[in-house]
Amino acid sequence: MIKVNTAYLSGIEARLAQVEVMVSRGIGYYLIGLPDASVRESSYRIAAALSATGYRIPGKRITLNLAPADIRKSGSSFDLALALGILLGTGQIESGPLADTLFVGELGLDGQLGRAKALLAVADMAQKQGFKSLVVPHKQRSLACHIPGISVYALESLQKVVVFLKNPNSFKPLPKKKWSPLNSPSAEVDFCDIKGQFMAKRGLEVAAAGGHNVLMVGPPGVGKTLLAKALRGILPPLLEEEALEISRILSFASNEKGYLVAERPFRSPHHSSSRAALLGTGYYPKPGELTLAHKGVLFMDELTEFQRPVLEVLREPLEERRVRISRGHKQWVFPADFMWIASANPSPDGYFYSEERAPRSSPAEIRKYLNKLSGPLLDRIDLHLELNQMPLGESVENTPVENSQAIGQRVEWARERQNKRYSEHPGIQCNAHLTGSQIRYFCPLDRECKGLINKILNELNLSVRSHDRILKLAMTLGDLEGADRVNARHLAEAIRFRVMDRGNWLNPRV
Repeated sequence: MIKVNTAYLSGIEARLAQVEVMVSRGIGYYLIGLPDASVRESSYRIAAALSATGYRIPGKRITLNLAPADIRKSGSSFDLALALGILLGTGQIESGPLADTLFVGELGLDGQLGRAKALLAVADMAQKQGFKSLVVPHKQRSLACHIPGISVYALESLQKVVVFLKNPNSFKPLPKKKWSPLNSPSAEVDFCDIKGQFMAKRGLEVAAAGGHNVLMVGPPGVGKTLLAKALRGILPPLLEEEALEISRILSFASNEKGYLVAERPFRSPHHSSSRAALLGTGYYPKPGELTLAHKGVLFMDELTEFQRPVLEVLREPLEERRVRISRGHKQWVFPADFMWIASANPSPDGYFYSEERAPRSSPAEIRKYLNKLSGPLLDRIDLHLELNQMPLGESVENTPVENSQAIGQRVEWARERQNKRYSEHPGIQCNAHLTGSQIRYFCPLDRECKGLINKILNELNLSVRSHDRILKLAMTLGDLEGADRVNARHLAEAIRFRVMDRGNWLNPRV
């Protein structure tokens, strides 16, 4: 019996599969092992590809099993392994040992190799399983040259693979390509194009430097959406490991670029999105918006227009940085480590209460409007930014404004300090990732700071989670200054970014 190694997909992971081939007397072609329609149709593609290459499916009883046989298989990436199994099982070709090599790729009718889905996930699995070689389609060489830890052979056709099997030493693996991120992430808006809102700009700089979540509240037209779009231009450059992880996730969502991504994702779901759209859809789930924003930004504009059940699904991912999806007796876990940026109007009519302008919304309407934002959800937001209308004269001034490149350099420097500080602590890349015990270890407070934070906790009646988030913000403010320890000034500025912790901050009469 012949065995050819390949892979199947489960969630956003690849798993080892084997094509087992048994050839016996009789006539018939049997493909078993829970193949779906796309796999069952492979017999037609394989027959045409073999004929174009000078081979054939002989008139014998051929049984092909996709092991493990109790898990459903889908996709066209089994084509190459199935064709090789037929050729080897029927004696049309011979080869050396196959145990150290894994094969993936779709076959065209002319015998050319097409793309294999989720190539990075397959390569990661092959490396962990101890394979020495991976044969992939030549069309994906731009992506395959970044795969670490395993010899990758990018071949054009089934004929080339047959030659490789006969004499693998005559082929050289793809040379590893050095990856380089974008030095200046692309953004639709530069911070220098946004007039005023200096407090909000400072808050977004702090958020980018520490990976913090942000809620911007203000009337229409003050620049909430523009600020969120400009944030993309100051995010820290991607690390190679992060680029590999993001590219792997995108390949499962049918968004594979064919090359390694070079900047962080920026996802902006519409307020009509469902829970499934955020978490992941399908009986065999595909990544949702939370996972597609991994290592990047999830921007939710008009936050109070989202349904409250949709907003509540954010609570666990924001805390644990992962998404759990249960279907039947199986559970999938997807990564969801993102910065959450949200914007909202302060009331149904869109404006704050003021003595000069009476609100058109009643106190009851405002309460109902803001009740979509539950206390536990607000507790998971690090920065609360209150934006107000600018005076007309200030909006037309030509005063020089700092651009995104200058802000981004400070953000990158602060992140480098954090990477160095947490280098021996796996799972922590920035201040926002710290847990309670880790905060106390990395952020010791002197007597003055302890007195200030205790006073604020008592006056504002803050939760323990809010206390921890203030300390993490203060740490980021210290990193932006290059300070070795958090001081009272850092704490005071961090507390300024928690405006929604103050009672009746929106309207004293509500």
